[in-house]
Amino acid sequence: MGKVVLDNKFWLMVLAPIVGAFFAPEVHSMQESLWHVLKVAFYSFLLFYVYYFLLGFLKFPRFVRGAQNLC
Repeated sequence: MGKVVLDNKFWLMVLAPIVGAFFAPEVHSMQESLWHVLKVAFYSFLLFYVYYFLLGFLKFPRFVRGAQNLC
């Protein structure tokens, strides 16, 4: 089974969309803003966690490091 190692790049990729969600122009009220940020946080964590999980199945360390830098 794949081994998931969450490094600083992972957390940067998760936190960048969350910070950007605070400045979304389609959000008008504080309650809407909080809900929007929570959705962005959930989906960005889910997307990048699955990406890192699938990279854990690869056997080529150089390719894995390159794929982590690519995303």
